Amino acid sequence: MEGLKEEVAKNILFFRSKKGISRKELAQKINVTVASISHWENARNSMDMDTLHKICNVLDVSITDMFGRFATTSVEAYSSDEKNLIFKVRKLNELGKRYVEKQVNYALIQDEYIKKSQNIKQAW
Repeated sequence: MEGLKEEVAKNILFFRSKKGISRKELAQKINVTVASISHWENARNSMDMDTLHKICNVLDVSITDMFGRFATTSVEAYSSDEKNLIFKVRKLNELGKRYVEKQVNYALIQDEYIKKSQNIKQAW
């Protein structure tokens, strides 16, 4: 498992790229050097909590997101693909979120059906 500094480094890069902000833009917005951003993204240095809070505000994520967890009860961090899907769903209005929920439920039912079908075939 990665250390916290490495997780934050990976997520600064992930969320900055996702938002389409360059290192230079992020550095300007929080009044640091581009080299500082580079060092943080490469886990060479860590920042203080105030700076991390500023980065989170610019990138529109929570500190929990930056630590690699989407809920305090989460045991494992989500993969980049899962994070990407979560952020896409978060951008939807309520109608869109309900539609996605129905589609996910449908996919789960189909997946369960396929698993049962495969188990029956294997039993033969």
